[in-house]
Amino acid sequence: MPMSILLFVILFLLILNPAIVSEQVFMAGTLWLTVLLPAMYPSFVCIDLLVQTPFIKKISKLFFPLFHWIFNINYEKSTLIILISLLCGAPASTKVIQQSIIQDEISEQEGESLICAFSCLSFPYTLLICQKFYISIFIFLLSYLILAALWMHLFHKKEVKEDLKKEHSRINYASMFLDSVKNNFNILIHILGILIIFRVFISLTISTTSPLYPFLEILGGLSALNSSSCISKMLVCGSLGFLGLSVHMQIYSIKNDLNYFKFLSCRCLFLLLSLLGLFL
Repeated sequence: MPMSILLFVILFLLILNPAIVSEQVFMAGTLWLTVLLPAMYPSFVCIDLLVQTPFIKKISKLFFPLFHWIFNINYEKSTLIILISLLCGAPASTKVIQQSIIQDEISEQEGESLICAFSCLSFPYTLLICQKFYISIFIFLLSYLILAALWMHLFHKKEVKEDLKKEHSRINYASMFLDSVKNNFNILIHILGILIIFRVFISLTISTTSPLYPFLEILGGLSALNSSSCISKMLVCGSLGFLGLSVHMQIYSIKNDLNYFKFLSCRCLFLLLSLLGLFL
């Protein structure tokens, strides 16, 4: 009943504000077409091909002992996933995790733990935001990794390592490329829909200066902040840890059997990053 009432109210607001809806749909579509599509689509396809190369697999094997000790991971592929997560961010990392589960390179349980602990924005964007608000990128990333390690050691169960990966024939890169082109475009269409819904909902319900904005749609929320005050730094650090509900839904659109309550609990733990705003 409460959900029905809420949906009716939202529908009523949509009907009463066609100009605002049209503007936000246009802005979301422009953002997707000019920023997200050129940045994410080639990256998604490239990552699909890159993670299957022998060299990358050797890198994962080389660093696995260290990452196993720090982050309590059980599979060599998880080493690569952590590095991709920090560099490329979510939902690109979610896609790699889901693909690794399907190909029996990591277990379902490990994949879900990695999504919870290592979903973040890309390193270039995080660096840009930290520079804008005079936040030390080194301290922020170190704090992030400490919380990720804490989560993995407290809530990720140790597994008896199994050789899940089956032997495969020679990789057909041409076929893999064509499949990647098709599948990744579908993912980006889902992201466009989520982006439109959140931009419209926010424009109809809250002010762009509201402290809630970054926690709903982080890209627009952070761009709306223009102060380097202590409060702004707390909002930046906290939202970079929480990610925003829009990114949550993008992750869920790729991994739709994700235990969202567990994921949300982990993101709430990362809200502790907001305390960095008091000291940076």
